[in-house]
Amino acid sequence: MAKASPRRPWPALAFLLALSLLTAVVWWRVIHEGNKPPAAVPAPAPTCATLAPNELPPPAIVTVNLVNGTATATKPRDGLAGNAAKALAARGFQIGTIGNDSAPAVTGIGEIRYGPTGTTAARLVSFYLPGAKLVKTTRTDLTSMVVEVSVGAKYQAILKQAQASAAMAQAQVSLAPAPPPTATPTATPTATRTGATGTGTKRATATGTKPAKTGTGTGTGAGAGAGGSTGTGGTGTGGTGPTDATGTTGATDGATAPTTPAATTPYLPPC
Repeated sequence: MAKASPRRPWPALAFLLALSLLTAVVWWRVIHEGNKPPAAVPAPAPTCATLAPNELPPPAIVTVNLVNGTATATKPRDGLAGNAAKALAARGFQIGTIGNDSAPAVTGIGEIRYGPTGTTAARLVSFYLPGAKLVKTTRTDLTSMVVEVSVGAKYQAILKQAQASAAMAQAQVSLAPAPPPTATPTATPTATRTGATGTGTKRATATGTKPAKTGTGTGTGAGAGAGGSTGTGGTGTGGTGPTDATGTTGATDGATAPTTPAATTPYLPPC
């Protein structure tokens, strides 16, 4: 009986070596994936523009609520809030509510009340109502661009724009850019077609008369023969003229070439 040859270990060793290499590769990837820095998160787009230290918001984005500060006085002055509102609107401010002040009567020119973030808006209004007292409050209804003006007993008038601008220039402050005006929609051009007008002439209807027939007869016998009979003239039929010519259709007019709107930078109101 032949002696069995011993089994060779090489295939098993090769398999174990390949398995070890694969395991090492997997762990290397796991370790290095964990060490990668997190993907950068894009910063959110800004919703407002920060004012420079010497800038104030434009009147177009500031809302002013007005109350009559003499409503609770012994001798109230009627119409103060409405008068001031009309003048401020003419200077470009947005007007909110108009009413009477329920607080104690304001004996001075007025009070400009603003919330925790409304300092710049209140300062802007103060250039149009010099002498009014700036009053900071914790009211949540007075946001960064909303102030309340209580018109007092010594109120005379809102300054004209030229006077307010001169006061701001003297204080070395300027206004931030105002929002662009709203575009007015334009009518879409309508294409028209123009064609030549056709002309034609019909011939006049012809008319005619047949000449009368005449004849001479010779009588025989005792009496003379009767004269020839008179023929009836016929009416001729007129000719028909050619059909009027029809004008051809003109080419299309008023065609509008497509236009690409110009890129614009979105307006960011001051913070």
